Amino acid sequence: MINPHYISGLIDGEGTFTYTKNGGRVYPYFAIKLNVKDLPLLEKIKEFFGCGEIYHSPARTYTMNGFTYTSGELVNLKVFRMDELMKLVWHFLDYPLEGKKAEAFKIWKEMVMIKTVNRKEDWPKLHDLAEKLTLANGGKKKRPRKGKT
Repeated sequence: MINPHYISGLIDGEGTFTYTKNGGRVYPYFAIKLNVKDLPLLEKIKEFFGCGEIYHSPARTYTMNGFTYTSGELVNLKVFRMDELMKLVWHFLDYPLEGKKAEAFKIWKEMVMIKTVNRKEDWPKLHDLAEKLTLANGGKKKRPRKGKT
């Protein structure tokens, strides 16, 4: 069995605690993306948590600032279901993150807890947490739309 401390360290470097929006609703999820050469490791992580699905992303070529880059083929473990996300919450409470993702996890965990209860009156707080999570993950604060204060 894979070491739970190793899992936390790997996630601290390669994982993401994030969310998606659909129809004005916020849905937290977890993902870890690795090179296809690390598929056996990703399968061990999936087995360790007992949840999630593995998706394959083909190699891509793109141009940026006049340079052409080619990414390798990637594999991505994603977890969306609330009951499965709770397994991750419990793991990271028992084996805390030590690096840059600790703050993002703290916000994300609160989002998961709110979604688990899923009360409509909590949706504004969920949206506020989503914006905080974007910032914690290195994103930019959204500007208000025209006509909005």
